[in-house]
This record gives sequence, structure tokens and C-alpha cells, in this order.
Amino acid sequence: MGRKKALIIAVSEYDKDYPLKYCEKDGIDVYNLLSSPQLGYEIEKKNKLIGRVKSEEMKDAIVDFFQNEEVKPDDMLLFYYSGHGIREGVNTYLSPSEINPKLPIKRGFSFKDLRTVIEDPGSVSGTKVVILDCCHSGGIEIGKGQIDDPMQLIMSIKEDSEALEQGEGICILAASQAYQGAYPLEEQGHSIFTYYLLEGLRDNEESVDSNGNVTPYSLNRYISKKINSLPVEKRPRQKPLMRSETSGEIILASYPKKSPASPHLIMPIPSNPFTKSSEAEVHKGILRSKTKISIAVGIAAVVAVVITLALFNQDQQMLSSNKFALYDKGTALAHLGKYSTAIPYLDKALAIDSNFKEALTAKGLALDGLGNYKEAIIYLDKALAIDPSDESALDNKGWALNGLGNYKEAIIYLDKALAIDPKNKYVLYKKGVALDALGNHTGAIGYYDKALAIDPYYKNALNGKSSALNYIQKAALINEQKLTSEKYALYKKGQALYTKGNYTEALTYVDKALAIDPNYYYALTGKGFVLDALGNHTGAIGYYDKALAIDPYYKNALTGKGWALISLGNNTGAITYFDKALAKDPKYEDALLGLAQANRLHQLTQPAHSNATLRDDGSGT
Repeated sequence: MGRKKALIIAVSEYDKDYPLKYCEKDGIDVYNLLSSPQLGYEIEKKNKLIGRVKSEEMKDAIVDFFQNEEVKPDDMLLFYYSGHGIREGVNTYLSPSEINPKLPIKRGFSFKDLRTVIEDPGSVSGTKVVILDCCHSGGIEIGKGQIDDPMQLIMSIKEDSEALEQGEGICILAASQAYQGAYPLEEQGHSIFTYYLLEGLRDNEESVDSNGNVTPYSLNRYISKKINSLPVEKRPRQKPLMRSETSGEIILASYPKKSPASPHLIMPIPSNPFTKSSEAEVHKGILRSKTKISIAVGIAAVVAVVITLALFNQDQQMLSSNKFALYDKGTALAHLGKYSTAIPYLDKALAIDSNFKEALTAKGLALDGLGNYKEAIIYLDKALAIDPSDESALDNKGWALNGLGNYKEAIIYLDKALAIDPKNKYVLYKKGVALDALGNHTGAIGYYDKALAIDPYYKNALNGKSSALNYIQKAALINEQKLTSEKYALYKKGQALYTKGNYTEALTYVDKALAIDPNYYYALTGKGFVLDALGNHTGAIGYYDKALAIDPYYKNALTGKGWALISLGNNTGAITYFDKALAKDPKYEDALLGLAQANRLHQLTQPAHSNATLRDDGSGT
């Protein structure tokens, strides 16, 4: 074998995105390990970019690394990247420090560009390894049965990698994690994926194959095992899987003395190991594969998704007898949204072991994705009969019940899932959806807010909250319109009774209108007229003043107060208010009559009787 060369890019500083403090340590320790005499990778100074990395530096380093004329066909090239990964449309971008998350095309280095560089005829190396430990901090997140952003990131990488021209020994390891403020899943200052990546590349008998070599396959097996063994609060909900379709074995490190006596293949969820002979058959199946790309996906934060289909391109006889392989192919297809295709594989796994809890849950999820909620619940109930505290089954059953419209029962199961993991943003969002459907929009907003406290960029929760707020606003508007209609009808009834001289009953309806809206100044003025007619002139002035506090230029209240003042013998004061009303409407008849009466009485200094009529129809004219 020829030389081993490496390019390390670890971006921890960002101008317009979250800083990723762990990326710097990731990059330094990956560099130190790969360049150590033990592993022997050649890393030039220009191929070590850590901390703040400019766009041009990143682009030049990647192109020069894969297009180097000094590289020989038997050399192996390893490119490690740690930093933000941004998906926009159909493109995924590696992010330099100047990246604008809203316009990644301007500064980012797309996976399509990476693919172009790798498959360019100028890149003569026969073995190329790309390791992407991407943190995703934005974009669309959608509901159960579909793919969220970290998975979208992996999907984009997967799709682009599948477009690579077939060639010997191209390997891509990709990890996608959801950013939640401070890398909640980490070990010793590293992102969790890179931590176990480093551990697996070191002199470690758990990560080598039967020949003492660390391959992408054995490395992923080790990472899977370690992540699965973490405490629940630190363990990613999704388990790392692997896709491997290379026609030749890629050796990342070699420790012949560490060759295990009895190797085991640990699958993503099941704890049952394969036998040594079955592992050998798996390797044979992989070596027979026609496609030349190997994708191993690990998870470095809360959501880490890997699509792994190549492992299953074995002899059909081998696949049909291995429940774990059948399960993994089924779940991989389900993650791609191919639910109908996934179910037959899950059925075959269940035919081998009808109590295979993970397959029961996965089938429930696939049926859920197809909208077959009733059948989904049947399989989820079977999983829960085996393990009543299975968070995934509880979560998925709650979502299926949501789909059936059984929102109250859905909340029961979602609450059980939240009792296990109170900070699961997806379950918090789903409970918000259930509460929303029940009309409890305020309660729904509370759960959307809890999800957003964990991930401020969780778009499902943002959209859910926006929708709930719209419902509340619409409900408030409808209620306001209803009350407006009711108070107007009550006021008009009072007005009609007043016109007929039925002042006491008129007062009852005006008061009902004011009970709905104490600031309804038409009714305040109307009550002033009624009290005036009943001889309570001082009380009338109190209500005119309330109306005028709301609208100082309301001519009906100004005129009414003028007539009340005449009744109290205050003709001078009355003239002032009639003048104000006529300033608003010089032709207002009641004010003209009142002014004439006030002037005459002022001259005669004799008491007068009010001629006011309740002419205000609530229109303000």
C-alpha cells in the first residue's frame, strides 16, 4: 500500500451562525492521532485548518488535496471535516467561518462540489475517505413519519454520493447532529461521534476486525456499541448504522496483535451478536457488491440519522435468515420514506422472531407513515406488551392516536413518553399538536414553547405556535364581533324603549350593553339620557363624562350634558357644552335648541325643563 495523506478542517468560529467550541478540539485531536507514528498519515501544514477557516482557504485546501499531482494511485486520501452543515434546497454545504446560513451558496462548499473534485480525472488516488461530522442548526423540521433536518442533511449527502462515478475504494462517513445550544451530547470536550471515532482509531481491540484492522465497517460497529451503551440522558435517540458497498477493504489503521478471538457484529438496536461465520458472510456479501461507495453514518448529537442499505446487498439466502439484517434494511427504507417497501422486510424479521420489539415498533412507524394508524397501533401495542416503558413505541402510539383524532388518549401516551424523556422536543411538539386539536391553543403554545426552549430553530414548533396564535387571534376576533353584535342589539332595544317613554326598562337594556363593554360610549351616553329623563341629572352627567373621557368630541354626550346642566340651573355651563357640540356639527338640531334655551334662561334666570331626546343610534352621527 502507498502513502496515507489527510486533510483536517474543523471550523469552530462562525460570524453569523452558532460557534461550535468542540470542533476545535475535535480537529486538534484528529490531527494529532492521524499524524502520530502509530497511524502514520502525512498532513501538510496547509492541510490543517482549525478554528477560524475562511471560504477560500477551505475551497483551495479541498481542491488541492484531491487534485494533487504528487498523489499516486495506491495512496489513500482521508478528509475530515467538523463544523456546521447547511442544507438549502437540494444542496448541502460545508460551512466556513463567513457562511451566511440564509445564503450558503455564497460562501459554502457544496457536497456536489466535493463530489466533482473527488471524481475528477485529476484525482488519481485509488482510496478516498471522507469523514463529515456536521452540526445542523436550522432548516425545516417536520412531523412523524417523515424526515427531520439532520436526516435531510444525510439524505442530501447520500443522494450526492450515489451519483459518484463507480470507482475503487471511495468511502464516506457522515454524522449529522441537531444543534441545541451547547452540544448536549459530548464526551471529554468532543462531539460524541468524533470522540468514539478517535477511540476506535486508537490501539483498541474492540474496534478492529478479525485481522486486527480498523475498517469503516469495524469502526462503525464500535461506535454503535459505545453509543448504545451510554446512559439514556446522553444517548442519541437514533442509533448509528452503516452502509458499505465498496469492492475492496479500506484499512484506516492496523493493529494485528489486537485481533479479537471472537468478533461480534453489533447491530444498531438489537443486542444479539452475529456469529463469527455470519460476520464473514456479511463481509463476502459486501465484497460482492457492485457499487463502489461506502457510507457509514454515525450520530454526534440529539438526532443522528444514517441510511444504510448496502449492508443488505448480500446473498438473498443470507438476508432472509438474519432478522437483524432484515430489520435494518426495513428501517433504512422507512427513514427514506419508502414505507411500503420497508414493511415486507420488517414482516420477514417478525416471521423469524414475532417478539422482536424493535421490528414491531419500526413496523408501527412505517404504517404510521402510510396513514394506516389503526394497524400501526396494533404493532405498537405488541411492542409495549413486551416493554411498557419503550419510549419510541409510546411516542409513536401517541402520534398514531393523533392521526385517528383520539387526541385525549394520544396525550396519555405522549405524557408517558415525556415522563421518560421530558426534554424530547419531538414529543413536546406532538403534545402541542394534540392540545391544539382539542382547542386548547394556549396549552399547545406552552408545549411548543418548551420544544423551542430546547431548539429555538425547530420549525415544526415555530409553525405550530404560529398556527395556535392565529387560532387565538381569530377566536378573539370572532368573540369580539359576537359581543359587538350583542351589545349593539341590547343598546338599540334600550333606545326603542326610551323613545316610548319606558325609561326604567330602557335602563335595564342599556346596563346589559355596558356589562358586555363598560367603555361602550354610545351606551354610556344613552344611560345619561335615561337618567336625565328619570330626573337624576347629576347621575346623568357622570355617564356623559365617562363617554367624553373616551371621545371628548362626541356631540351626543356634549349635548346631553348641556341639557342636564340646564336642569341643574347651570345655564352658563350648559352654553359651554352646546358650543362644543356645535363646533363638531354646526347644524346639530338638539344642540341648537339647547343653546337657545340656555341663552333664554340665562337671560331670564329661570329654571328650564330638558327637551333632550335619545337620538343617538350608536352610529356616532
